Amino acid sequence: MPNSLGILQTSGTLIDILAARRADAVTSLKATLAAYQRATATTQPQRTVPAPPLASRTTRQTR
Repeated sequence: MPNSLGILQTSGTLIDILAARRADAVTSLKATLAAYQRATATTQPQRTVPAPPLASRTTRQTR
């Protein structure tokens, strides 16, 4: 019967490493999101005013 303990120990270590990397990525994402929210919270949303329609080339223009 083969010894599977070595495989389990190796898999456990790899899972621990992946879990740590995921936790670091989540922390980084949260910090980036917080920085983005701070950067955009101070700016007021710009209200766009619709531009007047352009005169058509086929429409007769008066001088």
